[in-house]
Parts: sequence; structure tokens; C-alpha cells
Amino acid sequence: MVSSAKKKLIRKNNTFLVVVFLVSFFLFVLFAYSLYSYDLVLLSPGGGNEKLTTSFVIAFFVGLIATLAIMVVVLYFILHNVENEY
Repeated sequence: MVSSAKKKLIRKNNTFLVVVFLVSFFLFVLFAYSLYSYDLVLLSPGGGNEKLTTSFVIAFFVGLIATLAIMVVVLYFILHNVENEY
């Protein structure tokens, strides 16, 4: 059996982790949408500076991968905490 104080701490920790998950999900969607919309600008006539474009795309892919990694790790901890609560 898990003590009442430990259950409260796990629930509080889960609330924080859910907030972190939602924020990282929002950033993931923002990065994906920005990359998509910027790609549409590049495909239009008179595209952009190619050097800037390459660094921009690399930065956004790194952002996408980082936020995805954060979401996976946080989801693991949420599920692990829920499993330990009962």
C-alpha cells in the first residue's frame, strides 16, 4: 500500500507533468505548422535566401525532435507514476 502523503505527491507531480506535456505538444504543433507554412513560402515564386532557408529548416527539425523527445519522456513518467500510485 502507498501512503496518503505519497499519493498526493504523485498526483501533484502528475499535474506538473501533464502541463509540461501539453506545453511541449503545443510547441510541437507550432514548429510543425511554422515549417509547413515556411515551406509554402519557399515554393512560391521568388523563394528566399538559400543559406537562411537551410539553417531555418535544420533549426525547426531540431525543435520538432526535441519537443517530441520531451513529450515521450514526460508521457513515460506520467504512466510510471500512475502505475506506482495503485
